[in-house]
Amino acid sequence: MRWHRSRGAFSADQGYPSAITIFENRLVLGGSKRNPGTIYLSATDDYLNFKTSTLATASMRLTINSGKLDKIEWFMPHSDLIIGCSSSEWTLGSDSDSIAI
Repeated sequence: MRWHRSRGAFSADQGYPSAITIFENRLVLGGSKRNPGTIYLSATDDYLNFKTSTLATASMRLTINSGKLDKIEWFMPHSDLIIGCSSSEWTLGSDSDSIAI
């Protein structure tokens, strides 16, 4: 197993994720000092693979566009992933009950 992640995404300088969970067989990280509103999802069934590609099972990096700096503080996996931020809550999920994110 090889580790793939965005270079410099997490470090003492950039900050470490403040929220971590497992959702739909993906490791989910978010809320770092440098990217407080960004969510990193690993590849499906490969928790250490954060290399992006065009495959549906590849890792993803998503940023919440709330119009203000909204730090991710917690995650709650449910039928959708519930994302708790400093001033709002969001959900992340598929448009279909039969398709994973």
